[in-house]
Amino acid sequence: MPNNELTPENPELTHEWVPRPHQNDALTEFNGGLRRQLHIWHRRAGKDDFGLNLARIESQRIPGNYWHLFPLQTQAKKAIWDGLDGEGRRIIDHIFPMELRDSTLKNDMLIKFKNGSTWQMAGSDRYNSLVGSNVRGVVFSEWALCNPVAYDYIRPILRENKGWVIFITTYRGKNHAYQMYENLKNNPDWFCSNLTVLDTVRQDGTPILTQADIQKDRDEGMSESMIQQEYYNCPEAAHAGAYYSRQMYDLNASRRRGAFGFNPTLPLYAAFDRSTASILACVLVQPDGNMHNVVGSIVFENMTVQESFAELRETFPFANKISKAIMPPGASIEHITVAGVEFELAPEEPLIEGIDIVRNYLPLTRIDVQLQSWAEEGNNIDFINSLQGYRAETDRHHVDMFKKLPEFVPEIYLANAFLNYCVFAYRGGADDSWSAALDYTLQDRAAGVQQSQRANDTRGYKRRQG
Repeated sequence: MPNNELTPENPELTHEWVPRPHQNDALTEFNGGLRRQLHIWHRRAGKDDFGLNLARIESQRIPGNYWHLFPLQTQAKKAIWDGLDGEGRRIIDHIFPMELRDSTLKNDMLIKFKNGSTWQMAGSDRYNSLVGSNVRGVVFSEWALCNPVAYDYIRPILRENKGWVIFITTYRGKNHAYQMYENLKNNPDWFCSNLTVLDTVRQDGTPILTQADIQKDRDEGMSESMIQQEYYNCPEAAHAGAYYSRQMYDLNASRRRGAFGFNPTLPLYAAFDRSTASILACVLVQPDGNMHNVVGSIVFENMTVQESFAELRETFPFANKISKAIMPPGASIEHITVAGVEFELAPEEPLIEGIDIVRNYLPLTRIDVQLQSWAEEGNNIDFINSLQGYRAETDRHHVDMFKKLPEFVPEIYLANAFLNYCVFAYRGGADDSWSAALDYTLQDRAAGVQQSQRANDTRGYKRRQG
C-alpha cells in the first residue's frame, strides 16, 4: 500500500497535489535531467502552482536554499505569502505544511524546514538581499516583468551548486522574456514550452478556460489585445495601458517604419537617458524638416558618457557625425568632453506632458528597420519594442508597474531617451527641424487630438518660437 503519511520523506502528498498534464510534462522533463526550464504559459495555467510544488518537493529531497522570485517584493507578499487559493486556504500553509517546518520568519518571507532546507520569497528588484545566497533552486515568476540582471547574479551560483532554475511567465511584448524564449527554444539543455488556452486541460481533461469563458471576459470589457496577450501568448499584442499604442499602429500603417538610414546631409543628434547608474540608453535621430529619422539606438551597461561615445563610433559607422548630445534634465554635463560634440540638457518637463509631446511627434517620426551590419535582424527593433511597451497599466496584482518597473527593462530606457529628444526638439532645440510650423493634421489623424487642443498646442508652439 502507498505511504500516505505526511512526512518529509513523502513530500509529494503534503497537499495532495495532482499536476495538470502540462505541469506533469515539465515535472517529467525536470526529473529526467532538464533542470533549466522556460515556460510561456497562459493566464490561469498554474504557473506559480507548479513552481511552488516543485520547490517543496526538491527542498525535502535535497537540503538547500530555494527561492521564488516575483518582479517586485510587494508582489511576492501580496500574491503568494499572504495569498489565498481558490478554496480559501493560505497558499504557503497548504503547500508548505507546518509538519515540515522548523520556523517561519514573516518579515523575511522565509521558511526554515526541519531537514535544514530554506524556502524564501522575494522580488527580483531585491535579489542581492536574500538570506542564504548559496541557492540551489530558483523560480522566476512573471519573468517578463522581472529584473533580468537578477539571473546574471544567480547563474554562477547555480552552476557551481549544480542547481536548477525555472522561468514562468506570459509575454509582455518582445522584451527579454520573448528574446530568451526565441534563443533557448531549440537548446537541448533546456526544456521550453509555449502553451495557450488551446493547449492545456485540467486533470480530468476538461479545458482550464473555455471559449465561452473568454467571451465573457470580452463581454465584460476585457480588450482583445489583453485577451491575445493573456490567453494566447501573443507577443505582438499591444500592452494594456501602453501610452503610444495608437501612434505605433499608425507608424506601421503609414509606412514610416522602413528604409530611413543615415543621411550625411542632415545633422545627427544623440539623445541619452540614464535612469540608473548602470544603464545609459541612446537614440540617434536626424531632424529632416518637420520629420525625424531614428537611424540607430543602443543601450550601454556600466559606461560613462565618454566611454559610450567610443562604443557608438565602433558600432555605428556614422557615429562620428554626431554634432549634439542631449542629456536628461538635471544631468551634470560640465565634466563631459567629447571632441566635436556639443552637450545640452533636455528641458525639465512633467512626465505626463513629456509623454504627450512624444505622442505628438511620433506621427512625425520615421524609424529605420533595415538589416544593418550592427543589427542583423533589423535596425531599431529594441527601440520599437520599447515604444510599444512603454506603459502605466497595473499588473494582475494591481501593482503600478510604470512607477515601479524593474531595472534593465527596455520599455523604460530607450523610450525615455526618445522622450528627452522630443522635449528638446519641441522646445526649439533641434534647429533644422523647426524651419516651418508643425503640421498638426498629421498628429490629429494619429493621436485623435481635438480641434480645440490643436489650437492651444499651436498657439503654445508659436509663443515659444517667438
